[in-house]
Amino acid sequence: MKRFTFLAAMLLGTQLQAQNYNLLIGTYTNSGKSEGIYVYNFNAVTGALKAKSVAKGVSNPSFLSIAPNKKSVYAVNESGAASTTSSFAFDAASGKLSFLNKKESEGADPCYVTSDAAHVIVANYSSGSIVVYGRLSDGSLTAPKQVIQHTGKSIDPTRQTSAHAHMVQFTPDKKYLICTDLGEDLLYV
Repeated sequence: MKRFTFLAAMLLGTQLQAQNYNLLIGTYTNSGKSEGIYVYNFNAVTGALKAKSVAKGVSNPSFLSIAPNKKSVYAVNESGAASTTSSFAFDAASGKLSFLNKKESEGADPCYVTSDAAHVIVANYSSGSIVVYGRLSDGSLTAPKQVIQHTGKSIDPTRQTSAHAHMVQFTPDKKYLICTDLGEDLLYV
């Protein structure tokens, strides 16, 4: 019985310990009420949050994506026509984000970013475009490799007078990239 209790306690301890996650929060910084990207320790068992770090001085990091290797984080910096995409090295243990570089988003108001081992792809909402960057071994971004411009509109004359790329995501098998376009009511593959 003691042996069972010991094993159960060990398993439970492992289970509870494995329930802590890094929670990264992107924000809008223009109002001055937010400082950038926040990293918290999130306990999934209790729901408790504990601040770990803040990457300050990042302009409107409104959407974030963690690279597949969990060592890089990408942020869209939503600032109208002057928008950029930023890359950061990420230390999961400390929660520290270290700025690597940023590149022009080649479109207005980026709203989504995703990555695989070789690329970082951003959807620019207001300009209706997608930009593809290369991803270097340290996680930093290359100059844009490709810009795909959507054109068209749909049936709602108040919201759909032009293309609005809204999301880009790889399929689970990584063979295709899917993009939703709210302005055209289309799904691109």
